[in-house]
Amino acid sequence: MKRMRIVGLCLLAVFAFSAIAASAQASPEIGSCVKLAKAKGKYADAGCTTLFLKKGKPASKGAYEWTPGAPPSCIAQKKGEYTDAACTTKSAKAHKGGFEKEPGPGFTAKGGTATLKTPAFGAPVVCAKSTGTGQITGTTTVEEQFTFEECETSAKKCTSAGESSGVIQTPVLAGTLSSPKAGEASTAFESKSGPTGLSSEFNCEGPQIRTHGYVSGEDFPLNVTSTTGSEKFENGLGEQKLETELNAGAGWLGPAPSLEETSGSDTYATAVEIRL
Repeated sequence: MKRMRIVGLCLLAVFAFSAIAASAQASPEIGSCVKLAKAKGKYADAGCTTLFLKKGKPASKGAYEWTPGAPPSCIAQKKGEYTDAACTTKSAKAHKGGFEKEPGPGFTAKGGTATLKTPAFGAPVVCAKSTGTGQITGTTTVEEQFTFEECETSAKKCTSAGESSGVIQTPVLAGTLSSPKAGEASTAFESKSGPTGLSSEFNCEGPQIRTHGYVSGEDFPLNVTSTTGSEKFENGLGEQKLETELNAGAGWLGPAPSLEETSGSDTYATAVEIRL
């Protein structure tokens, strides 16, 4: 009986340790380190990595605070130019307001070669480069619209409706940050209406192609405050569940599994951090 109790206690200890380990795996979070109008923050540095200490103990006397989510477009600031928290009303006299505009949550993106592979439909769709514009919308969410240029398959130009030849433009896509593996963070993009909504639709000089589902790329860097970042999409990085349909004139075929491969860089209007 005593041995059974010991075994039982050991098992409980294992389960408890497993639960602690699972809870210790942090969830990624987008945020920024904001300088406060009054020194009531937890941090002493502009990267929000060093706690403000008073007599060797943490104290809320620092000039900076970690703010999860989208960077603000208006902040409280002495001698600011605006009198309201939305930065819409200018002070009658210069530098007499209590608020000031900030760059806000916007960002732009640039990418190199992008390849959409759908083995069931033969040759891939290849685009020479891409750009994007977006907004950070929450602690784990963004919205972004992508424009791919010089796109073709089997020497045929691929083009979205209303765009110049060889240009594919997506609708505004919803991006969600997660951590599929310990120590990694990735953003999955899909239609704002969900995984069944179209993430792209285009014509390749005859055949119609449309995609749905999501693509996820690994984000870099982590735990560093910066105005730049990067993301890489390929097999084995992040997660992908993308499907493609093809209509060559006799009705839609598919959906068939697809893989998107590309990499690119982001430039943020305000320095941000993916904290893990």
